[in-house]
Amino acid sequence: MPQVTVTAQNNNNTAFTSSDNNGNYFIGVSDSGLYTVTAQPNINYPLFVQGNCAVQTSYAYLDSFTIDTINLNLKPTILCPNMYVDISTPMLRRCVSNIYTVNYKNNGTVASPILSLM
Repeated sequence: MPQVTVTAQNNNNTAFTSSDNNGNYFIGVSDSGLYTVTAQPNINYPLFVQGNCAVQTSYAYLDSFTIDTINLNLKPTILCPNMYVDISTPMLRRCVSNIYTVNYKNNGTVASPILSLM
């Protein structure tokens, strides 16, 4: 899931990061010990929040050379498309051709039937 805030926290340290567009994240911690790893979906992805609660797990970080994978199990609460469209232009001038930029994406949990036709 993209744009998830991931936090790794123990008694002494807290580290934050965000997942990329593919849902991958990297978070570095500087001290060994037991960490609580928490994922909080971005407000633009409310369909993944399970009862407005963060998803968390515990992880034992052994040493500074440890590289591991922690999959945080976020599940959709609703199966529906959630379309986002942004239209912009740097300036508007009369009697001149203007250039517009259109960005669109589906923030939903299933494919949009409209995007499937394109």
